[in-house]
Amino acid sequence: MPSSASPLAGIAFKVISTLVFTVMGLCIKLVGQQFPTGEVVFFRSAFALLPLAIYLAVLGDLPGAFRTKRLSGHLVRGSVGVAAMSLNFAGIALLPLADATAIFYATPIFVVVYAAILLKERVRAYRWSRS
Repeated sequence: MPSSASPLAGIAFKVISTLVFTVMGLCIKLVGQQFPTGEVVFFRSAFALLPLAIYLAVLGDLPGAFRTKRLSGHLVRGSVGVAAMSLNFAGIALLPLADATAIFYATPIFVVVYAAILLKERVRAYRWSRS
């Protein structure tokens, strides 16, 4: 951890992140009642591209962001990401917001269980207690 890093800044960023995700969930809940999930996912992704492009341009990494040696891996990852976002947004639109949020925060538990079952990873007691 860099010496200039402040624990208070980390706490503030986490609290702000939780607030922003809550507002996003609320917006998805409201918009999800009127528009199809695919349309909500499309516009969320489209509006996310502008700040991302500006950020990459400021860093000077915009042209390099499109180069890859593993196009198939990026396509698979992108497809899985779109499917996950679509299912998450559909869940938010269909479930009460409190239930959808509780399930979202239980994700680390599911990841550990699925890693043990599907990937045959050895999960020790420490990992079970930390998830």
